[in-house]
Amino acid sequence: MILDTGYEGHGLITYQVVRDILDMRHAVTEYDDAKSHDEESTNKSACVCLNGEELRAIGKITLRWKGRAFRKVIITTFLVIPGENLLWQIVLGSPVIRDNGILVTAGFGGMLPVPQKKTAEERAKDKQRRKEHEDEVAANNANVIAHKKEKEKQKQKDARNATDTNSSGSKSRG
Repeated sequence: MILDTGYEGHGLITYQVVRDILDMRHAVTEYDDAKSHDEESTNKSACVCLNGEELRAIGKITLRWKGRAFRKVIITTFLVIPGENLLWQIVLGSPVIRDNGILVTAGFGGMLPVPQKKTAEERAKDKQRRKEHEDEVAANNANVIAHKKEKEKQKQKDARNATDTNSSGSKSRG
């Protein structure tokens, strides 16, 4: 994933994502060209691209979302950008990233993604640890089953002994 925090707006999302992936085109608040003096109309220009072209929004949408390892639900208003098969689908602006702690500063002022991905070695150790745990659980389950069978056999043996004792006691009296 390429993360560019240089965008100073709150977020951009393509109409294709809103329509095809989220199926929320009904939730887009479209801009009306007649509203030339209100805030929404002035925000129609989302930004100027590196090639000098103006990136224009057709509306906005507010979404609730969370990352895989996040517990916090983030509410973000995205400008909806028209176009098919753009090179990006969603851009998180620097205010969203900063305000929601998506990146935190580390030691010498560097930025680290949160949560950090595990190395291949750490993933291998975790996989081995899980395998060992599963083996221990399987062995424990086998021991429990064997113990239950042994208890059942002992119970049956005790019942036979009690029956034999009762029948031999009644024979000696009679």
